[in-house]
Amino acid sequence: MAKYYVYPFGVSGDLTPILDPTQPEGMVSYQQGFTINYQGNLSTDPDARPVPRAQFNQLMYDTTLNLQQYQQYGIPYFISTSDNDGSPFPYALFAMVRYNSGSGDQIYMNILANNTNLPTGGGWIHGAPLGSNTHTTQYTSSGTFVVPVYTTTIFVTAVAGGGGGGGSGGSAIFVGVPTASGGAGGGGCGQGTFRKGIIVMPGETLTITVGGGGTGGTAGGIVSNGGDGTDGGDTVILRGSTPLLTLTGGGNGFHSTYAAASQVVTQGGGGGDATGQPGGSAYVSEDSADLIFESASGCGGAGASSMLGVPASGGVAVRNNAGVPGSNAGGLNYGFGSGGGGASGASVAMPQTSAYAGAAGGNGGGGVVYIDY
Repeated sequence: MAKYYVYPFGVSGDLTPILDPTQPEGMVSYQQGFTINYQGNLSTDPDARPVPRAQFNQLMYDTTLNLQQYQQYGIPYFISTSDNDGSPFPYALFAMVRYNSGSGDQIYMNILANNTNLPTGGGWIHGAPLGSNTHTTQYTSSGTFVVPVYTTTIFVTAVAGGGGGGGSGGSAIFVGVPTASGGAGGGGCGQGTFRKGIIVMPGETLTITVGGGGTGGTAGGIVSNGGDGTDGGDTVILRGSTPLLTLTGGGNGFHSTYAAASQVVTQGGGGGDATGQPGGSAYVSEDSADLIFESASGCGGAGASSMLGVPASGGVAVRNNAGVPGSNAGGLNYGFGSGGGGASGASVAMPQTSAYAGAAGGNGGGGVVYIDY
């Protein structure tokens, strides 16, 4: 390897400082170096000057002292205004320095172009040396992320909120005619991304919005329709007002209607957006002995699974009873960003004299953001 400077050259010898600006009569300076006067013949040229031993020692001392500093510390000391001939030095973006503000040497990184402030002023980040560990920060609700020192890229895995499942309609009783409502549609899942790289600046603050799960649709009453679910919320990462990442929430599951006298069974509601599962369907019992006496309700549609979840179960068909609520996503290991299940429809069998209400749809699962850096 290259020589390690245990001693800066001439550290114990004669040293005479070399001045920075050009000196009169051709004397040595850092601005001009050794002028042509030092090349003249001392015997014949009255302007000739001998090479000054102590100043040459100083030159070599200054050079090797700076090299020793890099060898020992790796990061140079801050250039003060007095070091730079009375002018603040304009540091480039991401330059690193050592600086002692009174409590020992600390390391700082500059995050502004042409920054002339002290490291304790604006535009500098104080931090420990860069480590090799990988860190992950999880957000299940909205917040902020301050980019750590030396971090210039983050990797984001995230999903938006899942849509809520639809609510089912109720049943009705007409003379000699059993009725049943169809199942409601399941909610769609939230859009997701896996380890998306985003360029960042150390010290900046990013705003994290985590999309909430959509709400399940309301239950329909006797001879009334269920309600639609609501869309899941978007998951967004902002730098100021500039979006760095936008993931769209899952669409809502649609309701089913109650059965009127002119329509003994009703079709199920549609599933939420392109990623939602099919809506529930309505059907009647195939038991020929019971065909004229009862009608079975439709099953609720399953909520769609997100990239971070497993399918969320919809409601199940229950004959001769009220509708069964759709399952909530996000619980029971359904995962972040999955759609809520649609509610099963309500049914009635003769000779019962009571009709039943529908059921509510399941809530969609909330989104999540993981930031690796």
